[in-house]
Amino acid sequence: PYRIDLHNSEVDRFPEATSFLRIYHRAGTLALNRVFPILENLGFRIIEQISYPCGLPADRGNAPVIDIFRVQDDQGRRIDTDRQGHRLEEALLEVLTGRVKNDRINQLVMKTDLRIREAGLLRTYRAYLSQLSAATRPAFITRTLLANPLCAAHLFRIFAARFDPAAEAGLVAALSC
Repeated sequence: PYRIDLHNSEVDRFPEATSFLRIYHRAGTLALNRVFPILENLGFRIIEQISYPCGLPADRGNAPVIDIFRVQDDQGRRIDTDRQGHRLEEALLEVLTGRVKNDRINQLVMKTDLRIREAGLLRTYRAYLSQLSAATRPAFITRTLLANPLCAAHLFRIFAARFDPAAEAGLVAALSC
């Protein structure tokens, strides 16, 4: 039901360093109070939003809509679409469709080279650690992972190297970081 496209704006048209995130769908205009938290939890700073209904009046409720968001990363820069574009599009699709939880851990997709499901593993670790120790709050773990994104990515790599039977050599490489 959703198609996502992320690309950079033209510098001469928009002097401010921004990227365009387009969401194509048939769900009517996306409610801002639903989509803004999703985008913010992925690490986007939202500059502007415009909706374009594309159907005929007879299409009521099933007309195609393009929701366009002008966005930046949390540092006020345009998104590195070559490096991050596909992962961010995938992450947004997973969260919009409800297959992945919407929380701040999703920012690891923007801050690292992790995919959304890989960041989800760290979400699971956070929940497990919170059960082991009542003194360790999930919010503290989230803040720590987001403040140290490279360490968070290394934690995932260690897990992948340890539990992927085909990654015998990967274990040594992961543990040497």
